[in-house]
Amino acid sequence: MKGQQVVLTFKVFYLIRVEDLQIAKIHRSKNFYSYDMEIDKSIQEQHEEKYNGKLYNCQTFMKVGLFPIKSGDFVIDPIELSCVIPIMIGPAGFKIQDFKVKIQSEPITIRVKPLGNGIKPDDFCGGIGKFSFIAEFDKDEVKAGEPLNYSVKVRGKGNIKLLNLQKPVFPAEFEVYNPKIKEEINTQTGDVVGMKQFEYLVLPQKAGNYTIPSYSISYFDGKQDYNRVVFPEKQ
Repeated sequence: MKGQQVVLTFKVFYLIRVEDLQIAKIHRSKNFYSYDMEIDKSIQEQHEEKYNGKLYNCQTFMKVGLFPIKSGDFVIDPIELSCVIPIMIGPAGFKIQDFKVKIQSEPITIRVKPLGNGIKPDDFCGGIGKFSFIAEFDKDEVKAGEPLNYSVKVRGKGNIKLLNLQKPVFPAEFEVYNPKIKEEINTQTGDVVGMKQFEYLVLPQKAGNYTIPSYSISYFDGKQDYNRVVFPEKQ
């Protein structure tokens, strides 16, 4: 589904000796947000693995996490590799000659379905996964003209880098600047987990007691439902 993570794994299967395997060309699709994942050394190095019932030497040389940013059918272009194949030549096979070879994968088509029934809530933040939200001021009381920060912090697992929260409604007496966005992302487990914070610098222009109206944020749980988080009004 749109925004749901897909893991793309690139492997090479071979029966002959292969050396100096390197990525020569890779295409990054504009239809996906992508990130390179860490690969366990046990599968990055040569090992044996079955493919279509036959045992091959195998190397996993790249894993990519993909988050579709729109629905539709999209083609993942081939990746091109370069390698060296040493071959024994001559009547008795006494000489080894290195041949530089380029190989490439087959293109892959990924069908991305719309979320749910294709109708998203007005307060949908683009999030797909499991998240928690906290909204708070860093101060309870300031003088007119003194700055304070209002932050909305999101933690969880999913397409956290693609979250885009709507700006809360502040009183007309507040001068509010565009948010500073801070991210702490970890992909070591194969999933995208972490934190994203939207911090607004706020300058109250007049003295008084003010209230931030209640507002809500919706995200998709990665299965079939939208979840809504409601922030109560704050004074």
